[in-house]
Amino acid sequence: MTSVDQPFQDSPSSVVFDNHLSPHETLSKRVMLALLRCSGHQSAHLENWTLAGFNSGFSQGFGFNTSEPPTEYYDRPFFDFLPASGYSTLQHYYSCHLLVLLLSQLLTQLQSTPSKKEELDRLNYHIRELEQIVNTPIVVQFNRPSQAPGWLQLWFNSEGLKISGVHPKLDEWTVFSRQPMGDNLFDDLQWLENYTVTGELILEGIEVTQTERKQRLIKLLTSPDSLLEGNKLQLINYQLQELFRASYLMILNVDMNQVRLLVGKVCGTLESYVFPREELDSPYFITALEQNQVLRVGEINPQSEKQCERTLWEEGVRSLLLIPLRWDYEQQGNHPEMLRLIGLVSDRPHNFTAQDCHYARELIPAFACAMRQTNHNQLNPIHPAVAWRFTQEAERRSWGFEPAPIVCEKVYPLFGISDIRGSSNERNRAIQADLIQQFELGLAILEAVEEGQKNRLIEQIKIDLEAYKTRIEGKVTVDSEVTAVQYLQEHFEIYFDYFYQCGESAQNAIDWYRKCANNDRHSVDTARRAYDRTIDRINENLLQTWERWQKRMQAIIPHYCDLESTDGIDHMIYVGKSIHHSFTAFHLHSLRYEQLCALCDAARTGIKLHEVDKISLQLTHLVLVQDVTIDICHDENTEKIFDVQGSRDTRYEIVKKRIDKGVDLETGDRITAPGMLTLVYSTDDEWKEYEHYLDYLQREGWIAPEILSGSVAPLQGVDGLRYARVQVL
Repeated sequence: MTSVDQPFQDSPSSVVFDNHLSPHETLSKRVMLALLRCSGHQSAHLENWTLAGFNSGFSQGFGFNTSEPPTEYYDRPFFDFLPASGYSTLQHYYSCHLLVLLLSQLLTQLQSTPSKKEELDRLNYHIRELEQIVNTPIVVQFNRPSQAPGWLQLWFNSEGLKISGVHPKLDEWTVFSRQPMGDNLFDDLQWLENYTVTGELILEGIEVTQTERKQRLIKLLTSPDSLLEGNKLQLINYQLQELFRASYLMILNVDMNQVRLLVGKVCGTLESYVFPREELDSPYFITALEQNQVLRVGEINPQSEKQCERTLWEEGVRSLLLIPLRWDYEQQGNHPEMLRLIGLVSDRPHNFTAQDCHYARELIPAFACAMRQTNHNQLNPIHPAVAWRFTQEAERRSWGFEPAPIVCEKVYPLFGISDIRGSSNERNRAIQADLIQQFELGLAILEAVEEGQKNRLIEQIKIDLEAYKTRIEGKVTVDSEVTAVQYLQEHFEIYFDYFYQCGESAQNAIDWYRKCANNDRHSVDTARRAYDRTIDRINENLLQTWERWQKRMQAIIPHYCDLESTDGIDHMIYVGKSIHHSFTAFHLHSLRYEQLCALCDAARTGIKLHEVDKISLQLTHLVLVQDVTIDICHDENTEKIFDVQGSRDTRYEIVKKRIDKGVDLETGDRITAPGMLTLVYSTDDEWKEYEHYLDYLQREGWIAPEILSGSVAPLQGVDGLRYARVQVL
């Protein structure tokens, strides 16, 4: 036996391009060739075929030790080079080749004897069907010594095989005609025992390890789970290690005034850091974002003036591959200056190559999809503190038990709100400004039309638009946007075809009107987009503040925390023995105090946005105190993870939904105020406990010493509530 370094002379080329490979990639790879022979059993089972020869491409691809003579690898079963998971795929492919040979022999026999036309047609049909399979390459995983497994796209050249029956008198066509020619032939391989195979089988292949890794990473990134979910993050890090030799993943979030760094460790945990926006001035971060190009950073500077770079160095980062993610933010309702960088991290300097940059560019759509999915999921996952209850119930159902409600009994609720004061009025003003602008654009069209002619109908349309605009300037109601746009479509825009014939000025005015209203609502939305960006920015800052405190609070004791983001951030915490067995009164009191500290920090965030960043909207903050436990349950028919259970807890839910609009019983003033923290409670015992917390907050410099107090006006039949309000410093 000899090592084959040249293509087999009698081997027709059957190399075809994989759908995922460019012709350049395919031609640039070395074709692997191997000769397989049956190990004396003359078996139709592939497991009995051994390696009889191979070329240098095969040796290199499979990681053979070139210092050893090729004969060291001869006579080894070919299956030794494949993981067990690839056996069935390869046997199926091999069986198809044998069937083509066998049925071709049967066809020759039938053509030489009187046969029914339908039998010949049926046989020809099955041969053509099988030839489509054998002429299509398959992809299988293969083992390599001291290396990660690779992927091989391969074909079999079976022209050197001869198949014959063990029992020469057996009528093969009678056997095969008893059952449909389908997958059942591959599920049950007993029919192979009736045949022997002799000759040589040639394997032709191309290594597609990197291509297959890319496809698997793309599939993982585009799966519906959040990118930041622990198990998925671990799998992604593993794939990045294989494809890029990267240690792990990092995400750089860029907002108007700050940079947020998320470092996803190999174990699936996340480290979060927040830096001032100035940290973005690092030459490689700003270059990647401004040029919107994948960028290699060969070495991190440990002496950099930027804290972000020094933090990366301290985390063990020595080189980076930066992937900017940019899509139509205004269409997504996000801040136009809010950008993201995906960073592939290595603990070795100059780890990434030009080829890595090429791969990274191909992965940009998948990373963008993963980040959009993460944005969608980040506020409403099943919380780790209660995930065990859902897993427990899933296991019960897997054993055939009837579904049982997921209930957490006797938990303490800690509810709080950071509300954007006046957001509804600000939204209405934005709608009003946009509608006024749209009517002014409409009037400009009519004025342009009138330059070339005077028409009584045009005069009346103009008077109607001016009157409608005056009504909008006076007041905007909930349905003003819909009704105003509908009015313009039905009474004004229907004449655009005619107006467009009235001169260049009219054409320009109509084009500008259409451009300004080019969105799903068919209306001007300049002010509304600015409003949405402001709300998004406030919520993003509040969420970042809350996440920092949640990390500290979860370290006290695991508890359930649900966040809802609308015009501000609401949080709902449940804690108790039914969630974590170690729960004690100390954990409860500690969490209550940390909750107040977190809201004070959120208040400071709002004050900074108002005073430093000149955002006009302000924030109010409220905590609803309750020292009585409630029961919560999961309702599969709702989107919420948990709802309160039982009528006795209805009072608490009513108060939760309405308390942010609560007013003082005597003055009628709102109980909340911008930049202040309000506590709402029912009993003297609750006040005594929280009065101590206020002393602690004052001692730590969170709040001013003055306490304003009063009674809350009844809320839908719920009365007896009191409040205390303090100024956050």
